[in-house]
Amino acid sequence: MSGFYIKQICASGEGVRPSSIDFNRGVNIVHGVSNTGKTLVISCIDFMLGAKGSVPFDKDGTGYDTVSMVIADESGTELRASRKIVDGDEKPKGGTVITVSSGIEGIESGDYNISYKAAHPYNEILLKLLGIDGPVKIIQNQKKQKQALTVRSFRHQFLLHEDEIITKQTIICDPGRPANSSITPSLNALMYLITGEAADDAADEDPEIKKAKKKAVLAYINSVIVTLSEGRAELQEELAKIGNVDIDAKIDEVMGQISDVEASIAEAVERNRIISSEIMRVSEELGEMRILADQYRRLHTQYDSDVSRLNFIVDGEEKVEAGYVDTCPFCENEITKTDDRESYRAAAKAELEKTLARIADLELTESDTAEQIAILENQISELERQRANVVDLVNRMFKPRAAELRSALASYQRVSQLRSEIDRMETILEGFEADVSEKEGEDTSIDKFDAKEYFDKGAFRALDDALKVAVSDCKYPAFKSARLAKGTFDLVINGRPKELEGKGYRAYLNSIFAFTLMKFLEANGQHPPKLVVLDSPILNLVEKGETPVSDSMKSALMNHMIANCGECQVIIAENELQDGVDYSTATLIPFTKNRDEGRYGFLLDYHDPTEEEAISEEGGRF
Repeated sequence: MSGFYIKQICASGEGVRPSSIDFNRGVNIVHGVSNTGKTLVISCIDFMLGAKGSVPFDKDGTGYDTVSMVIADESGTELRASRKIVDGDEKPKGGTVITVSSGIEGIESGDYNISYKAAHPYNEILLKLLGIDGPVKIIQNQKKQKQALTVRSFRHQFLLHEDEIITKQTIICDPGRPANSSITPSLNALMYLITGEAADDAADEDPEIKKAKKKAVLAYINSVIVTLSEGRAELQEELAKIGNVDIDAKIDEVMGQISDVEASIAEAVERNRIISSEIMRVSEELGEMRILADQYRRLHTQYDSDVSRLNFIVDGEEKVEAGYVDTCPFCENEITKTDDRESYRAAAKAELEKTLARIADLELTESDTAEQIAILENQISELERQRANVVDLVNRMFKPRAAELRSALASYQRVSQLRSEIDRMETILEGFEADVSEKEGEDTSIDKFDAKEYFDKGAFRALDDALKVAVSDCKYPAFKSARLAKGTFDLVINGRPKELEGKGYRAYLNSIFAFTLMKFLEANGQHPPKLVVLDSPILNLVEKGETPVSDSMKSALMNHMIANCGECQVIIAENELQDGVDYSTATLIPFTKNRDEGRYGFLLDYHDPTEEEAISEEGGRF
């Protein structure tokens, strides 16, 4: 057994309707306006995970005095745990009891105690759901003293209340304790979830050996710093030659000019296409006209032949005496009468006149055709000239200008790359310099347990890599670098520690850290909780001088969690749903604060007192 998910949270009491919320695997979002009970849902979950010293709501003011939670293991088998809300003066002498009704093998039904030191600790059930059998001891301080591993040892790493999600310190630490006293047990608890093994009491190391190791590490780090510093100096020298230029403005300007030139080239290409198409059309028409002219020439030649033959016949007939022609030259019949010969000569003359008339018409047509051919030939010559001008303009002006602008763009982009490279080197240098300061401050004469030193190096690198990817995917503005600082075990973005950010950015980064840690444990851990509970992860608190978290960052964070949640479970309380997010695979639980529409809030028989006062003053229903 390893991992569980919450199926239901419920509040009940005598004389009030049970108020339950059902959850699923994946992302669950309880959303609505303030004072509807979204935070109560988170507090009830924490209450049922063994929180001490606080209750989710006032039982006398609400009428609700019991909180229940249904948990399912990986197979879907359920158990229900119920816990009474008691005031400080009502606390039972034997400790707070949680009643469990279990269908899960290996977990018995019955009463369990909230104290891990009791005979039947409730914590034992929660650890069993994570696959942890039997009590586990982890080192709690640098003196190597030990404490019991409980869910409360790492609750803050997967459940963040509204006041915790904006914490300046790492979420790895317990927000209820100073970071310097919380980091050791918190890191050791996390390390146990990853490896399934508790850190051993490290054998004392010879101070001289520790000193030599420290010296070697410092020498290495300093050598890297020197190398990076020299590289940075070379880049800065190269950058200094360019001068103080607004590179972004120059790049935008050149990109605009390139766009204009490319548009001109595209226009010229289109003009060339139109001209070529027109040349083809005119050429086809010219070809047809030349074919007609050739046909006219052949017809003219035929008519000329006919005229010559008819003239010969007419002239010959006029010279021959009447009656002596024996046969007709056309039909070869005998001609014996003078009137027949006269008729024949008249017909030949008539045919000659018709042929001469046809020739005259044909000559006019030939003249028109020749004129049209000349016009078409001139059109083609003009179109060819225009096409040559377009090609010349593209090759002589546009293409060289485009090449010149692209060269300028490459130069400006090189400057931008130089600046980015310098920024990246400065970020790395800041990290190494911080490591040097931390290393130099180590006391090698005293053998203290340092949880950060004993934290698995491979796990640290893998978590560091996962956080880089997550911060980038969540659209951190002007993102250049992200790292997990070993000294604070917290995020440093673009060389700037998270603790220096405003509340909104801290909530955003802490949410990314919690979600990424959950997925990291799912992939790499022996006992992954596979659960994250967040109260207002996209909190929109803007302090004086702080840049607010943009809508694109908020939607990117929500999309990242929905897309990557998988078989894990995320429960979020948030005021409103973000635009630009695909919620199709998420479970949405709206609180309307409207008695006539949907669900008013978490507690069905309790409403916002300020609203009740307003209604009462107006004479409405109470």
